[in-house]
Amino acid sequence: MPDTEIISPKWKFKTAGEVSSSPVISDDVGYFGSKDNHLYAVDSKTGEEKWKFKTGGEVVSSPAVSDGVVYFGSKDNHLYAVDIKNGKEKWKFITEHWVVSSPAVSDDTIYFGSNDNHLYALNKSTGKNKWNFDTGSMVTSSPKIYNDSVFVGVDKLYAFDTKSGKVKWIYETGGGIINEIFISKGIIYFGSVQDLNYLVYQFFIFQLQDILVRKLKEEADSWHLH
Repeated sequence: MPDTEIISPKWKFKTAGEVSSSPVISDDVGYFGSKDNHLYAVDSKTGEEKWKFKTGGEVVSSPAVSDGVVYFGSKDNHLYAVDIKNGKEKWKFITEHWVVSSPAVSDDTIYFGSNDNHLYALNKSTGKNKWNFDTGSMVTSSPKIYNDSVFVGVDKLYAFDTKSGKVKWIYETGGGIINEIFISKGIIYFGSVQDLNYLVYQFFIFQLQDILVRKLKEEADSWHLH
């Protein structure tokens, strides 16, 4: 058996808590959250801290960067907008429960879910609430935007109009959608957990283009794996 090459990291950065937030890289700076209640900005080449921002709860959602601002949620029930140059808060928006859903940005709007059961759409410059929708279940998965629709999973898959927040259609999966939705070339991919013990899984694929919304359940070409 050939020798296995051992790879050493270029650098390591230590926080005071677990890091379950996935990093986002923008202009050679990595942004990520930690369970020590901070969001960090770290030089991606050297590993040196540029700044850190303290919240009142664990930061487990993955951030999104747009137009010089990093957006992220915290278990202090807020979504934050922070200037990437200096780490200063631009605005924050409070919900009624944890924000562990990672935000998605499109044009002038930021979309994210909260454990208060709502999907929110905010003006990304001001933090003003454009619309929100009560899904009836905690929104821990991250929204995904495609054309003029925003998709989010809870115990079912929702498709909303990005501007109005009107529900376009709902698909019942029979289980919870807790991970990220993926969309490519008009096809949406997502998984669903079918029981509380995480023993049964299903994987769904839908062809979005040319599907009549009112007949989605009957006409969607889907399949699943057990």
